[in-house]
Amino acid sequence: MSQSSYGSGVWRGFSAFQVFGDHLPMGGFKLVTRIRVEESSMMGVLAGRAASAGVLDPDLGNAVLRASLGLMRSSVVQCVYANVDGAVVMLSTDGIRAAGDSIRTHDRLVSMFSSRLALLVGEELVSYGEVFEFPNLTVAKRAFSSVMEETEETTHLRTAMRLGAQLNGRGHAVDLQGLSSIGEQASILTNNQVDVDGLPPWWWRGMLARRGSGGIEVFDDLPEGEAFAGLLDG
Repeated sequence: MSQSSYGSGVWRGFSAFQVFGDHLPMGGFKLVTRIRVEESSMMGVLAGRAASAGVLDPDLGNAVLRASLGLMRSSVVQCVYANVDGAVVMLSTDGIRAAGDSIRTHDRLVSMFSSRLALLVGEELVSYGEVFEFPNLTVAKRAFSSVMEETEETTHLRTAMRLGAQLNGRGHAVDLQGLSSIGEQASILTNNQVDVDGLPPWWWRGMLARRGSGGIEVFDDLPEGEAFAGLLDG
């Protein structure tokens, strides 16, 4: 297992929809940008802040959420799913019509996310992004739902790896690659008295922001299944 051990499986399944370069948006399709902090960068910052941060560094997790939800300030953004690793953003195609507009918009959003995150954290984290074009809202919803489900399913692994990075920063020797084992995850969490079930909903499932009739609406305790997908209807 590499350190990029969670958070990528969903997108491999949607790789056929990824677009590049001088992509020309198609009418009626849905553009989605994925933005994520590079995992090695995240682990390095967790280790570097470990001496003064709380267990799992909730301030860092909140900073990523805030930088992600802050993308709603861009008029091109319709909604944002945010978790402690990054964001999934649904874009309005208004103003994204020419060849290359999709990638230029993506670049601006990655820069916006990275700049805000650096301001909140006090140091830079390496971030990257990808653009996907889905044929309709139904498929886009499936992608968002799959990401939220994967976020929840990998909570124990993600928590164990972040804790391991912190312990390494405090002088311990934790093999992060070895945490692919459920037994190893349980051991490190139990030994350090981390109650994963007691962590807040946003740690498990993330948050969502969307444009509503009265302004921006933020959901910090997300439902599952069809109820979550329904939030993307606006």
